[in-house]
Amino acid sequence: MLGWMFATAQASTAVDQERPAAPDELGVSVSVGCGSVTVRGDSVVKVKVTGTVDDPDALTVSTSPGHVSIAVDGHFTKKTCGELVVVVPRTAAVDVNTVSAPITVDGVQGSMDLESTSGSINVSGTGCGLDAQSISGDVAVRGGVKRAEVSTVSGSILVDQVVGPVQVESVSGSIRVSGGSPLPSISAETVSASITVAAALLPEAHVHLETHSGAIVFALPQDSSARIQASTMSGAISSAFGPTRSNEHALVLGQGSGEVSLESFSGPIAISRLEPH
Repeated sequence: MLGWMFATAQASTAVDQERPAAPDELGVSVSVGCGSVTVRGDSVVKVKVTGTVDDPDALTVSTSPGHVSIAVDGHFTKKTCGELVVVVPRTAAVDVNTVSAPITVDGVQGSMDLESTSGSINVSGTGCGLDAQSISGDVAVRGGVKRAEVSTVSGSILVDQVVGPVQVESVSGSIRVSGGSPLPSISAETVSASITVAAALLPEAHVHLETHSGAIVFALPQDSSARIQASTMSGAISSAFGPTRSNEHALVLGQGSGEVSLESFSGPIAISRLEPH
């Protein structure tokens, strides 16, 4: 087995290709079965691909007006892997699809559509919009992303310092969300894990947090304007804004212009103050 692994590693071929690309309305797509994909936004007018592939004939880098496509095509049954680093103009729209390869995106300001079957997804930057899906991998988003829609089945989700609407779903992984500025909407749902949200809200914000068998912690500033409704079947409810009663609690902060719904079937709910930094 060790000899086979060594032979496979030795067979990897270095990749170093470039394609000219105007930053305006540029789309870049990357498809890899196994290995890893890293996409970096930079002040360039080209798309540069480096790294290694198991089979150089499996790599294609093709261009069409406004688009660059990069693929390692081993038909997945051949286990042709690629360890790719792709540098793109910052404003490019990025689409990455992998099977068992982690995805890392850094410094991209355009839209991002990322999907992995069993790999993790890590994003940092200020993209205008993010759609990220993984079946059995963790998803972490850090930075001022203007819109985030994230889902995973058995991984955890972290969305940190986002500045726009957030929609996240997980089946058995925990969810953590924080806002880098007051948010217009937050939707977070999981079946068997906890949800933690700490964010300021815009006056007309809508928030819905729901878990079946996990805890919910929701922190917001003292001066928020929101109407909060919390309910749990078999857990306790606590609030830093006043006393609570049984497993149903209603709370109005400020003018009550926003709407907040917190629901847990068998977990506790805590409403706390988000202290200014």
